[in-house]
Amino acid sequence: MTNFSRSWKHDQVFISFRGKPLRKNFVSHLKEELKRSKINFFIDEDETRGRRIATLFETIRESGVALILLSNKYSDSEWCLDELVEIKKQMETGYLDAFPVFYEVKSASIKSQTGCLHSDQRH
Repeated sequence: MTNFSRSWKHDQVFISFRGKPLRKNFVSHLKEELKRSKINFFIDEDETRGRRIATLFETIRESGVALILLSNKYSDSEWCLDELVEIKKQMETGYLDAFPVFYEVKSASIKSQTGCLHSDQRH
């Protein structure tokens, strides 16, 4: 079970994802449910383009949970991959719990690194 009583700084969910379709569909519903449940969360949608990624890393370090929404475009973004590296570092310190969510992606295609992440791809 996840321990959510760490400190006030770690009472936030960091959501990592890529793509407008995901933002308009799944993420918009997720945001509304988190708000309704009074759960603090961070999505970089309000971040200024070109802003230093170190600022984003601070936000990851201030979070207790990370949701990584893996879609077929996630790994196309160096920014997302950098976030993923920082999330992994924080997991190793024990200050962050991370949960991958496969959005229209077959987890087996990632596990075996077969290349294409489209859920309709036949292997």
